[in-house]
Amino acid sequence: MNFFKRDDGVLDVITKAITVVSFIFGIWIYFHTIHPVFQKESELQDLRKDKVNIQTDNERLGKETAKIKNDLHIQTEKIKDLNERAGNLSLEIESKNSELASINEK
Repeated sequence: MNFFKRDDGVLDVITKAITVVSFIFGIWIYFHTIHPVFQKESELQDLRKDKVNIQTDNERLGKETAKIKNDLHIQTEKIKDLNERAGNLSLEIESKNSELASINEK
């Protein structure tokens, strides 16, 4: 397949050469102007998806944090109640030991 023929005139050769050069230039222009725009748009879509995922994770973690804080508050209250009961039981033990000692002395 010959692109140029022997009987082509100068203008025919120039026209064919300009067509090939224009095609190659068009490809070069595409990869330096239009293609980067599509890549950027694709990257922006990926970033939007990542943003939504991060927001979802943030909301989920916020709910988990609130639940853990609530559980911590409940456990702290239980510990206070148990410490109070332990103190009352210690006083009761001392009282019973005093009673026992007074009964044993009789």
